[in-house]
Amino acid sequence: MSQKVSNNLSTITNSEFVIVFGSMLDNTNEELSSSVQKAIKNNNASVVYMHPVDDKKIQNNSSSYIKYEVGSEEGICALLVEYFVKNCDDIIEEYIDELDIGYLSAETSIGEEEFEDMVELSIKKKNKMIVISKDILGHEKVLNISKLLGVLNKYSDITIVIDPSVDDKNLNLIQNYNNEYLEEVDELEAYDGTVIYNYGQSDTNELVGGASFARVAKINDNDEIIIKHGDKSIKSKFRQDLKLQGTIALNVVTSEELKNNDWINSGYSYKQVKIEKVNA
Repeated sequence: MSQKVSNNLSTITNSEFVIVFGSMLDNTNEELSSSVQKAIKNNNASVVYMHPVDDKKIQNNSSSYIKYEVGSEEGICALLVEYFVKNCDDIIEEYIDELDIGYLSAETSIGEEEFEDMVELSIKKKNKMIVISKDILGHEKVLNISKLLGVLNKYSDITIVIDPSVDDKNLNLIQNYNNEYLEEVDELEAYDGTVIYNYGQSDTNELVGGASFARVAKINDNDEIIIKHGDKSIKSKFRQDLKLQGTIALNVVTSEELKNNDWINSGYSYKQVKIEKVNA
């Protein structure tokens, strides 16, 4: 059942069922957003949008929105294997049998019924696809995540579409999975407190968050702030957006800031931070 892994987002236009996992369906991903909209218009596609950032502006573009916990992508991949893999070999079957579905569901904040609804949406659909973002493959558990996606590619009818900016070595590992050892998924890392998401670039530094983020960070709209990550920091300005929910804020920085602080754009796109007001 193994299929070719694609890194061409335009293939999505042929799909009747699309899972968008980790990519924002907004103007930061114009090609992806356009391809998804074409799939909906041309094929009446069902779209499952999975992302930790609870943005009401984006949710309206999907059949189903599933919010998951930052850092839990490995667990989600294991659950996708649980619910979508069929006719696998004995090694994978044993791995699936030993998955602690209750634990994974609790730690990812995705209920078992949500995965069951996802499967229900996919029934009788043609050209099923899952879009994997560079955010997913920037996770520290990228090796096991890639293997789990390799299992999904090999033993399900879902085609995996990888963001073109992702390193080819991950694409090759997913495409050529050959029963490599799968790690047990346990102790998913929790991202508590205030978390920022590497969102994009602009002419000024800006941190965009909802009321919950502002309350936890103890800041207000238009406050000048310092964002601290370990021993590194940047100055920014907070803008409150009432359509954003939860304690994740979108971090927008200048190109010059990225040159001076490459930690913002390196590794996993989400960072646990501390927020301080300037001259507080």
